[in-house]
Amino acid sequence: MRWLLLMVLMWSVGIASAMELASSGADPSARAELPYGAIQAAFLREDFAQVVRLAQPWLEPVSLEPQAIRIRLWYCLSLERLQRANDALRELDRLKAALLTAATRSIDSSSGRNPSGSGTPLGSDSVRSGLSVQAERERLWPEVLFWEGEISRRAFQFIRARLAYHRLLSAYPQSMWRPQAQLGLGLVLFQQQAYDVARQQMQEVVRAAPPAWVVREAQVVEGLCDLQLKEHGTAAALFHHLLSESMDAATRAKLAFYLGEALTGLTQTSEAMHAYEDAIEADAQGPWGRMAHFGLGWGFFQQHRCQESLRAFEEYLNAPHAEADRQQPELLFAQGRCLLELGDEKAAIARLETLRRTSPAHPLAVDAPISLAEALERQHRASEATALLAPLLGQPLSAPQRQQAGLRLGSVYLVQGDGAKAERGSRSGFR
Repeated sequence: MRWLLLMVLMWSVGIASAMELASSGADPSARAELPYGAIQAAFLREDFAQVVRLAQPWLEPVSLEPQAIRIRLWYCLSLERLQRANDALRELDRLKAALLTAATRSIDSSSGRNPSGSGTPLGSDSVRSGLSVQAERERLWPEVLFWEGEISRRAFQFIRARLAYHRLLSAYPQSMWRPQAQLGLGLVLFQQQAYDVARQQMQEVVRAAPPAWVVREAQVVEGLCDLQLKEHGTAAALFHHLLSESMDAATRAKLAFYLGEALTGLTQTSEAMHAYEDAIEADAQGPWGRMAHFGLGWGFFQQHRCQESLRAFEEYLNAPHAEADRQQPELLFAQGRCLLELGDEKAAIARLETLRRTSPAHPLAVDAPISLAEALERQHRASEATALLAPLLGQPLSAPQRQQAGLRLGSVYLVQGDGAKAERGSRSGFR
């Protein structure tokens, strides 16, 4: 069930810092006509379609007032949440271009040159006013770069994401967005499966002593790197440590689930099942509680407690939009084996055949024909069973798989009354 570890923390940085963005900013009364408060409220309640509707009339021309910049950032983030990441990035490009143009003009103004090109020096009051506005825009640049990195990362545009994070980190080393950018950079490395480098990046984030929530997220990703690198003991120790702290229910459920995954990797099935139960207790209706039902189902399967395993899998599949999950190879294999053990050969055959059809490259697609042959043999469909097993023994197999396949083939031939073939089939599993 290692597919579960592919659930990367796609929004781990974004959720907390998006709330900071929505709750920050200058007094909106500075430009009363902007629906600043309404857009901010819609963003905070995650009504992203409403944010887009309210903001669109105010996007042209590109305004560089601080409130207008924040509205555009909320607009871009809302577009992303509405599955329009490319549109969001185009809007960010327009904003960046406008900020660069304004910065160039500000440099001309501060040097005493009129940006119109007339050569007439600007008055000192104008210069001071221009510098003040430019300072506010400069303060907003790290936010713009951070969200460019986040949106790019979550849209799997990793090169652009890394460039945005690196630019923020090099140009604004003292920015409040630096820790989040470091975390985002580590997540890019994780998503690119550079787990060793990602783990080092997360350790650097922790050493920099950022806010507590950033430390926790960095340590979670560090633990996920340990899991992907098969260092299950290190991962389990880290998740145990994190669970000793106080946290909200959803975070506790997530960490308990990951602990269950680490303990499963250590083949500590009973302890893993306790961790999955803790995840369900912490947040039964949330995504982590739901996935913990899968972990329980797998644990019961490993313990040959088939009825309990099937019930746990049904709990997992009862969630909305779970149809696609019905074809997970681990789920199909465990269900097929359990149904076979409980004597429901017809249902077992259906699960195992679906596994072979939908996931032919999965490692369990090699084990499935052996169980499928057993089910077919029980249904007196010996010729179909031999048609599965004979070609399988010609493929590269592990020693246990070869032995199981050979013994099953010998059993099928024996049922057919062909003792010589039964002996040869059984011996083929021990070559």
